[in-house]
Amino acid sequence: GIGQQMVTPLILSLAGTKELGFALGAAGFGLLAGGIAGSIWGGPRSKVRGILTLTAVQGLFASIAGVTVEFLVVTSSLVVLSVLTPIIAACNQSIWQRKVEPEVQGRVFAVRRMLGWSSFPLAYLAAGPLADFVFEPLLAEGGLLSSTVGRVIGFGKGRGVGLLFIIVGAMTITAAVAAFRFPRIKRLEDELPDRLVSKESAVS
Repeated sequence: GIGQQMVTPLILSLAGTKELGFALGAAGFGLLAGGIAGSIWGGPRSKVRGILTLTAVQGLFASIAGVTVEFLVVTSSLVVLSVLTPIIAACNQSIWQRKVEPEVQGRVFAVRRMLGWSSFPLAYLAAGPLADFVFEPLLAEGGLLSSTVGRVIGFGKGRGVGLLFIIVGAMTITAAVAAFRFPRIKRLEDELPDRLVSKESAVS
């Protein structure tokens, strides 16, 4: 959610409104391409491993978008993030539909969506103040981090937003790696029986 809100100020710190439109259009095309690719491919055999691996990759490219000041690199990173989003979502939905009893899926999915999406308003509310009052001042010219972190990612307008992207990306990678190390998550598909049985399986 924080990343979504900060895409526009990040790009506008590097380029103009024309380039912003191009970048957002490219990201939209990435979503479409990812949805088509996922429907043709069907996703990885292990959905859990697929989710965690692709989520870590998303974290990596979010960090890349924050480190660089090159418009085309940022746009390319956003496209990769967009392509992976529907594939991850499809893997996730596949697990829930296979593992939850069909007669309670409506209630389970409603609670799951409520819990999952409840964080977005908080992210939207926090993103602006974090960027304006914390990260941008830290990497402004003469800011607290301008002589340290600023030597790596630059300082001045938009570099605080870049640092915010790096932190969000690092946290995403950390969460994915931590989940990989949690056996109950890693073995979820094997330990939980499928509740949705195909006609072929039922006949056999």
